Amino acid sequence: MRCGLSTACFYPLDTIKALRRVAELGAEVTEVFLNSPSEVEEPYITLLAAEAARGGLRISSVHPYSSSMDAFFFSSDYACRLQDGIDLYRRQFEACQRLGANKLVFHGGRRAPLIKRVKEFPFERYVDHFEALATVGQAYGVSLCQENVAYCMVATTDDVVRMRHTLGTAAFVLDTKQAHRRDEAPALPIFGRQRFYSAGTSQRLFRGRRVSAARPGRF
Repeated sequence: MRCGLSTACFYPLDTIKALRRVAELGAEVTEVFLNSPSEVEEPYITLLAAEAARGGLRISSVHPYSSSMDAFFFSSDYACRLQDGIDLYRRQFEACQRLGANKLVFHGGRRAPLIKRVKEFPFERYVDHFEALATVGQAYGVSLCQENVAYCMVATTDDVVRMRHTLGTAAFVLDTKQAHRRDEAPALPIFGRQRFYSAGTSQRLFRGRRVSAARPGRF
């Protein structure tokens, strides 16, 4: 098990400065939480990679800035919108490559639509869209990791099991805080032999300080 610290723990500190702070605290593994589109572009992404190298940090995963837009792109049957979402994420997969990260965190579609009269997007079609995006990520050497998020399509133990059985294989992120928001005890054995890591980026665990654990591994 490897424990790490996310740059999100220091938000709204600039991501490069947050990465420096992670190194100063002695962490060896980190999640980089990107906060804006310009952070996947030059010269920022090069400066970010250089800061990680200078601090001796291994970037295990990247959390994209675009999570709040996932439902718009991937819980829709509008073909052009889905393709635009995939193109948007190509830039994030490229950022992972530049940073040496092999995991990208994904929230995915919302469980309930923002407009009440709109029906919830079918779970099976959402999984199809996830698989299409994950296939693109594989070309970059990056695993798209579905995170359990309380208000999203994959929020509960049952959702993870259902997605796993539908896809056969998938990568996941276990967010213990989000599990407790659904009044669930995190049930790690459900992941079987699936790839996972644990993240509690926003958990307030120690005297109000937010701590994140990044634990790549297998059951």
